Amino acid sequence: MDVLKSVRRFANSKFWGLLSIITLTLLSNAMLRVMKDTLLFSNNSSIEVVHFIKSCLVMPISIVFVYFYTKASLRFDAKKIIYFILSTFSIFFAIYALFIYPFRYLLQPNANVIKLLISKYAYLKWVFVIYGSWSNALFYVFSELWSSIALNLIFWQFANSINTIQEARLTYVYFGILGNVGMMVGGGLISFLFESNFYYKVPLMSLLISLIVLLIIMLYKFMFAVVDTVNLDKSNKGNFSFKSMLHIFISSKYLRNIMLIVFCYHFTSNLIEVTWKSVLHSSNSNYELYGRDLGMIYMSSGFISILLFYLPSYLIKNMSWRNMGLLVPVSLTCVASIFYFVLFNSSIFQINYKFQLSVVSLFGSIYYISNRFLKYSVFDPIKEIAYMPLTQSERLKGKTMIDVFGSKFSKAMSGYVQALFLILMPSATQTYISKYLVYIVALFMLVWIRSVLVVSKEYDKISQNQ
Repeated sequence: MDVLKSVRRFANSKFWGLLSIITLTLLSNAMLRVMKDTLLFSNNSSIEVVHFIKSCLVMPISIVFVYFYTKASLRFDAKKIIYFILSTFSIFFAIYALFIYPFRYLLQPNANVIKLLISKYAYLKWVFVIYGSWSNALFYVFSELWSSIALNLIFWQFANSINTIQEARLTYVYFGILGNVGMMVGGGLISFLFESNFYYKVPLMSLLISLIVLLIIMLYKFMFAVVDTVNLDKSNKGNFSFKSMLHIFISSKYLRNIMLIVFCYHFTSNLIEVTWKSVLHSSNSNYELYGRDLGMIYMSSGFISILLFYLPSYLIKNMSWRNMGLLVPVSLTCVASIFYFVLFNSSIFQINYKFQLSVVSLFGSIYYISNRFLKYSVFDPIKEIAYMPLTQSERLKGKTMIDVFGSKFSKAMSGYVQALFLILMPSATQTYISKYLVYIVALFMLVWIRSVLVVSKEYDKISQNQ
């Protein structure tokens, strides 16, 4: 009842507008996260190709985006930048649905040519694998950038500019919790479509995402009309260059450690999740079944988050930032430990290999659902609250570097690490190298916990001085 009272208290046009935006963003994000992996597997690619796409494509494009975003922010107001970025995503997903995917066999090189190139230049195997499925790799890149840009950068930057610290502590948790309705619907919808016999399911999903992005643009247009966005435009002006952003990180211990927190979250999550997806993929006979199962897992994640909506709101209101910050890495370490234990000891389930894979997939799914629940309900809200005591300029520069460059840099680094193992051990699989990756995960979980302790001290100092 306390939760409902709090929602009614802030249930104005600003609250409902932001809630609608994040719900649609999470809906499209759930669909994209399932599609990007499933489309890669549709060409008989293995999970290992993901490491090379993240490190060789997503990371460089993220750097280019940050550079041009800083340039554009000096010349244009926030409204035009938001509309342009979101329109670019909408146009791409429409082009993919109507042109790229239907004509992919004409646009992509012949599979036999790729096999010949791989046999002649084995050390460039993964480059040719990506080249042979460049359309799906491009879709993967746009899908990866969507969550970082549309959610972590644009949405939270916009929300931070129109809310006070007090409003943020009371309402942000509801954006993560109630926004999971979008994740639940998106996961259920895409699972249903992958299981259906509808021939044009992929173009339909991509076109639907394009339309959802257009609806998000309309919601932003509504928000710009009903709320004061002076702070957002102010933060875009001034000395906003790539050099100035680097200078802020060199001089700010606070932002450096927030960057470390975000880095450790994405770095460890990627190491664990890719291993789990490898097992999930092995346990399914084709890519459509994989997409169906992954969609169901997203739907379950959203459903569980809604069922437990009271818990994170209660904790954020009654616990310190420090304790909330520690809750995520400690909880994920415990769940990940169980997953790795089952993975490395799956032979104890001596029934058959298929059953062993199913058991490991189950515990990996539990980790993944726990990760999603904690990210949207706890991790994201407390991260955004950590930005609140900073000046508008520090928020914008910090969020741009941390939430776009930092998140993709961490995923790219995890990709580099895993790719290095695969290059040094050409015959190794993702499951095989996981026995080495577990030690790296443990190390960065400790770094994460230390960074939370540092940020909590700085947060208390800055908040007291305001």
